[in-house]
Amino acid sequence: MPNSNVVVREACKDDTENIVLFFCKHFTESAEVFRNILGTKWCEDAPNMGFVLEDNSKIVGVYAGIYSWRLADGKRKLFLNLAAWAVDEMYRRHSLKLLTSLVSQDIDVAFTISASGHAGKILIRRGFSVFDTGTHLFPAIGIPFSFPLRKVRLHFSISRIESLVTEQERILIRDHLPYKCIPLALEYKSEICLIILQRRPSKFGRYLAVLYASDWKLFNQSIPVLGPSLLFRLCNPVLGVETRFLHKIPVLGVQLSRKTYSKSESIKPTDIDGLYTEYVPQYSSLQRLRFHQTIARVIIRFPKIATTYLKYLLKKSVTPHQGAPDKR
Repeated sequence: MPNSNVVVREACKDDTENIVLFFCKHFTESAEVFRNILGTKWCEDAPNMGFVLEDNSKIVGVYAGIYSWRLADGKRKLFLNLAAWAVDEMYRRHSLKLLTSLVSQDIDVAFTISASGHAGKILIRRGFSVFDTGTHLFPAIGIPFSFPLRKVRLHFSISRIESLVTEQERILIRDHLPYKCIPLALEYKSEICLIILQRRPSKFGRYLAVLYASDWKLFNQSIPVLGPSLLFRLCNPVLGVETRFLHKIPVLGVQLSRKTYSKSESIKPTDIDGLYTEYVPQYSSLQRLRFHQTIARVIIRFPKIATTYLKYLLKKSVTPHQGAPDKR
């Protein structure tokens, strides 16, 4: 690179197509996915779409960012989701310039839920904290008419839900509806729990990811009620919930591992949920399956699910005193 002139600058709307083409060289997702990620409008006063690395006006690196305003401890905070990071191999030594430019802005927290193992190590060295946000997939089954669960009411109508929740929660609903997220409300006596779901793929089949719940206690108590309604309304009774939010891990289920990296002086890592991340626009094109398609997929994938679950049980059953069989 004898005539190299590497500079870092803010990414703007005019860069969208060039960034999309650049990401398509480095990732397997489609151009439409990256257009959706770059086109989020969750923060009207977002300073940029991230930062680009240029050499003689040619893009050789990008770190895309998604901004959003959230309430934390009753205060309005600016969240930055570090969405996608890619740099051409010849310019990898300049990669940290992109990260530094993003996190040195006037933000309250920077976080990512999609960092690779190598990128995660870099983030830790740059002062990020890491915590386990593994997701547990399980069918929401139980005895739905047992007392007091029989008094829980589920609402799927947007107008009805908005009449029950706060103004801030109405904003969450409106921001995520364009990305095929599914709001529903649990009503039990005077308690209301807003839940926001989104269909997600996994190696075990599709599931409904719980991105947000306003009352995790009521959510956990109402899991047996959700299954039948999710099956007949959304053709999928399988939920994906971060383990940290589950009061009791369901016996029937499988675990998906994931780590979240964050850096902030005022926001606790546990305040970060599944909303306003790149996964929301990334999976917005996932279509709803019909009832018979759901049943067919469960039958096809049952051997794989059962095998994984048996391995999980066997792993738990091996105690430190028993140990594994000696292979000598």
